[in-house]
Amino acid sequence: MKKISLVLALVMLLGAVLSSCGGRSYKAFSVDPDYKPDENAKSTISVQDFDGEKIEVKKDITNIVCFSPEAAIIIRGTGGQRLITAIDEETTNAIVINNVITADQIAAQNPDIVFIKETYTQDLGDIPCIRIPETLTISDTKTLITIVEKVLSSKKDSNADEIDKQINLAQSATSDFLSRYPVFFDLGSFETVGAGNYVNEIINICGCENVFSDREGRFTATKEEIIAANPTFIFTTENTTVYTRDRDLRLLDCVKEGRVIRIEPAKIKYASQNIADVIPTILAAVNDFRNQTAN
Repeated sequence: MKKISLVLALVMLLGAVLSSCGGRSYKAFSVDPDYKPDENAKSTISVQDFDGEKIEVKKDITNIVCFSPEAAIIIRGTGGQRLITAIDEETTNAIVINNVITADQIAAQNPDIVFIKETYTQDLGDIPCIRIPETLTISDTKTLITIVEKVLSSKKDSNADEIDKQINLAQSATSDFLSRYPVFFDLGSFETVGAGNYVNEIINICGCENVFSDREGRFTATKEEIIAANPTFIFTTENTTVYTRDRDLRLLDCVKEGRVIRIEPAKIKYASQNIADVIPTILAAVNDFRNQTAN
């Protein structure tokens, strides 16, 4: 009888302990035998390229081969330069990396992704590849920024937003312009552009007109062509003394009156987030001249 009482007491004590736990109940853990983790969804992300096609890219990128100065600058602006393990000779103009390779050596690098210009035609097999248009517009530039930021899983505000902000400010400031100021844009050694690219668009956005808008692509202008165009402004990546010390070019009104403005090559030479810094520089020069001529 005493044994029964003892057991009964223990049962009552156990009930009291369970009650003191707030009425929580504990269920046995069971595993669904049919469950399978979606490894692909966890290890890759889907990125849309310039043609609208979706490309599966490794989620945690550690190895980028970059055959595009534009992409390299954008990657650096997103904080991912350390991930670039190899570049081509042209991209050395934008960033400095010791491992310079040729197109035939790309596969040997075993990259997670390759940024390459569309002019490279070799088959890269299963390597995820973003082919970038040879001539970039502002829209293309923002697309490339978006692609890079997604590939690198950037969580901050997009660098493309600042470009849109500066465009809106410039368009608002020049909306009442009755005429546009002719501009020669010197990308270095008199290399310039015609229509259909981001430099030409920036010139238009800032209330000006490219003196070579009737041509296409990049080309080198002659001194005679520049003098004949008689631009109101010259924007150049060179030192302004290239113009002020030249016996012919220094006779241009824009040179004599100090309307040769230097732009840092890194800001404009290649299409990137840096073009957002160029727009206010050009706009400030235009507004200063407009205010002077209005008085």
